Amino acid sequence: MKKKAVIFIFVLLISVCAAALFACAPKQYTVTFELGGGNMDIGELIVEEGGALDLSAYSPTREGYTFGGWTDENGKDVTLAVINSNVTFIAKWEANENSVTYFVNGVQYSVVSARTGETVNTLAYETDESGEFFGWFTNADLTDPAGGAVTVAPSGSKLYGAFVGEDYFNQTFHYTIRYGTAHITGLKDISAQEIFIPSVHSDCNVCLDKGAFEERAALTSVYLGSDVSISGGAFAGCGVTSVICSGDRYRVYNGALYSGMKLVFALADIGGKYEVADGTEEIIAYAFSKNKNLTEVTFPASVQKAGDGVFVGCRDDLKINLSIRPCGYNVLWNKKNDSGTAVFDYVMLVDGKENGFSYNIDNNKAYIVDYDYTGSEKDIVLPQTLAGYPVSGVETYAFYGTDITSVVLHGGIEYVEREAFAYCAELKKVKFEGAKTEIKGEGVFSGCAKLTEVVLPTALAVIPNDTFVECTALSSVELPDTLTDIGSNAFMSTAINEITIPASVIRIGDYAFSNIGGRIVFNVVGGKSFNWDIISDPGNYVINNI
Repeated sequence: MKKKAVIFIFVLLISVCAAALFACAPKQYTVTFELGGGNMDIGELIVEEGGALDLSAYSPTREGYTFGGWTDENGKDVTLAVINSNVTFIAKWEANENSVTYFVNGVQYSVVSARTGETVNTLAYETDESGEFFGWFTNADLTDPAGGAVTVAPSGSKLYGAFVGEDYFNQTFHYTIRYGTAHITGLKDISAQEIFIPSVHSDCNVCLDKGAFEERAALTSVYLGSDVSISGGAFAGCGVTSVICSGDRYRVYNGALYSGMKLVFALADIGGKYEVADGTEEIIAYAFSKNKNLTEVTFPASVQKAGDGVFVGCRDDLKINLSIRPCGYNVLWNKKNDSGTAVFDYVMLVDGKENGFSYNIDNNKAYIVDYDYTGSEKDIVLPQTLAGYPVSGVETYAFYGTDITSVVLHGGIEYVEREAFAYCAELKKVKFEGAKTEIKGEGVFSGCAKLTEVVLPTALAVIPNDTFVECTALSSVELPDTLTDIGSNAFMSTAINEITIPASVIRIGDYAFSNIGGRIVFNVVGGKSFNWDIISDPGNYVINNI
């Protein structure tokens, strides 16, 4: 029993002594070095409280910079520090003198002094030779454009450019000069993998003709001058997967070359299911021609025009999806071959269909995009809601060419888009019940040959171009006193023989009332003067100022 007590007292004494020693041990703190991109063998230190630290013993390195000492977290210079807490010291750097070296066609062009890390504008290339410069690149392979500025690298920067002169053009292309334009018709070396196409040759603007590079599978890279013109089909079936564009006319976007919002041609490496970018307004002729890798292509509602033979030579089972009726497209836009004897089937993409009305939903509103008129009602009253959403607009071509006989547009309709009711051969009556419905697009009722009755929105401001052109039975219409603008050809080829022009009208477009077929009487409220000889047929009108 006594032995156990002795052992216990001994252990207790050891514990007390250890605790005392621990309590007397100095505190330790962490010193961290923030290197700002530099390198040093040590990133942090453990220092006892009250320990002095000579910072001059720690010197980091950084390529392109000179070390300028340490600062504390407040930016104050520090060379010797007594450590009483965790602390961070920050390295100062001074950028070294450096340079940007420029090469053109593999030959040194210029060297410009600049400091490491400095962003400088790229040089303008100057030469007395006739030709075109294709810009600066950050790599010798000319695949990464530098843009208008470069940040100087620690080891100095190098930029590479390409200049194409008259000899290159003559050696590379088959071409003819017609009416001041140099038309490229083909490649002299059909195995060429990379070409530069300047905007001008022999003081003539350059144009790529249809078929210029057709089925040139070896051709993969094209450097495009700032103002080259491109005909539809110039790149049909070629192997181009990379286009480097000079200037602002062209850009590569969503796997295709664009000019503004026009899709010029799709690059060869797109395939499978492809969606044309929303916002695309036009697809030029032969844009997807001879691409056998495509299985499905979807057009957004923004596409208003598609040129001839967009899909010529594509696979026969190609699936085409449309968000609008394609009545405004060239009739041969989707032909399978150059003869046009076979065309691709297409389907309409909609969010829903109800009582013959196909619609899309956007921002909790429904917009009519199509009407199935086969066996459906022909005296149309547009629904107030579809799928529980308020019907707020009628989209492009929604009723184009249908055999409806009348239509009533309720006050919730915000707008009617281009050619929405064009060429409805049986349409006789149109009534807008709302005051503020906008006739937004051109030709909304164009070609409705039996149209005789029209009630316009009472707060209408603009009648766009071609709104009632070729409505040959339309003999009268009351214009609201809010109207300010009557577009060109708006009532061309109608039967109107008398109309009152409100005092609010400030513009009437060319030929707005031409080809009426008889003398027309204009009752002009307020006596405003317009150029009636262009608005109507010269000598075939009477003006009454009221």
